Amino acid sequence: MKYKLEEVCKRIYSGGTPSTKNKEYWDGDLMWLSSGETRQRFIYTTDKKITELGVKKSSTKLAEKDTVVMASAGQGYTRGQVSYLMEDMYVNQSVLVFEANREMIEPLYLYYNLDSRYNELRQLSDGTSTRGSLSGRIVKGMGIDLPPLEIQKKITKMLYSIDKKIEVNEAINRNLEDQLELLWNTVFENVEQDIELGTVINTTSGGTPSRKKSEYYEGGHINWIKSKELNKSFICDTEEKITDIGLEKSSAKLLPAYTTLIAMYGATVGEYGIITENMTCNQAICALLENEDYPSSYLFSLAKHSKEKLMNMAIGSAQQNISQVLIKKLLVHSDIEKVGEYCNIADILLKRVELNIKENIRLNNLRDTLLPKLMSGDLNISELDI
Repeated sequence: MKYKLEEVCKRIYSGGTPSTKNKEYWDGDLMWLSSGETRQRFIYTTDKKITELGVKKSSTKLAEKDTVVMASAGQGYTRGQVSYLMEDMYVNQSVLVFEANREMIEPLYLYYNLDSRYNELRQLSDGTSTRGSLSGRIVKGMGIDLPPLEIQKKITKMLYSIDKKIEVNEAINRNLEDQLELLWNTVFENVEQDIELGTVINTTSGGTPSRKKSEYYEGGHINWIKSKELNKSFICDTEEKITDIGLEKSSAKLLPAYTTLIAMYGATVGEYGIITENMTCNQAICALLENEDYPSSYLFSLAKHSKEKLMNMAIGSAQQNISQVLIKKLLVHSDIEKVGEYCNIADILLKRVELNIKENIRLNNLRDTLLPKLMSGDLNISELDI
């Protein structure tokens, strides 16, 4: 049956922000959610905490565990993002809270339904407000199709099982990364970094095919990385692809799988990543090419441990940039035996991280494929034993 959102929710409301000028309102024990944090699908904690006094002296409101929240304002992709709360937390004025009427709708079903309607929410906000925001009035009137509660539960069980597996993989990877850090500190304890990077490995950078030539981009199949895509982990895909002729007619170079990349320009200086297949990159990125003595697992870990140093180098320059020359001056361990000892174990840990990332990409794609079909009723699961 078709309802309005206000008919299936007990309440739809937003919160507020305690005065940032009053220190007594902040750094307390109560979680306080801002709209930017809706980038997370399931929210367990918040960046900031407030005090009881901050609650009393502001218009912030409590959103309880198992409620749905939506960013009503925010830059970039933020507006229209939807999250599910795993704990009680207070919210600011740019967050809308949807308190489900459980006699009509499962909270998780409400979350997945709204999550599947991001584009619709963006269009609503763009078309009804000069500032591009979503008001309670706008969302209360949105329609929602509701199958019986029994079907809602089956749908949410299917989708949530995928999301939980993704969370498990992410937790495993955090543990593996902790192990990698411990391994680095253990193996290289009391071992000097006493030789410049540029004396033992080759580096290169990429290029950008002319934007005026559509044949350099249209139908492209070669992954082309921009510095903002460096994610401190494995890079399996890119926002843009270039063609063979785009590669040939530019200074971009095809880099071998498991090359480590470091950002050299702008706000992303020092960010790093490692590619899982042959890819190319733009001129804002330096590529560290592995060799027999210094494999990719060592170079990736070196990039991680050099990030702060590279950022400090950039801060000291006029344009907040660094160069290949500076990166080549980074110090590495000259004890090849110790490097090999580290890589023997690091290779195994990083391979497990990579496999989990690739599985999560597959699971995300599966969930995103199932979601609209389940919400529209195109996929009938009433007879499935879930």
